[in-house]
Amino acid sequence: MAPARDDSYTTHELSPGAVLQVFQQVEGAAPPPSSYILSVRGERFDLGEPLSPGAEAHLEAAWAFLQGLLEDPRPAAWADRLR
Repeated sequence: MAPARDDSYTTHELSPGAVLQVFQQVEGAAPPPSSYILSVRGERFDLGEPLSPGAEAHLEAAWAFLQGLLEDPRPAAWADRLR
């Protein structure tokens, strides 16, 4: 992944490269060398509906996984955990 401008007209949907580009613009520095995407599977996207039980379980699993990663922020530890 590398910083890259895209043609998004809203911040509700940015490509990963655009997120890194915004970081670079705001911080005035290159983004961290290791960047990751955490994807959470969604279910049923009806307007105004709460999370489905399945989506809630996916969110909880993603949150637990992220907390585990943040316990040791070294890139080598993340690489080991992501294998």
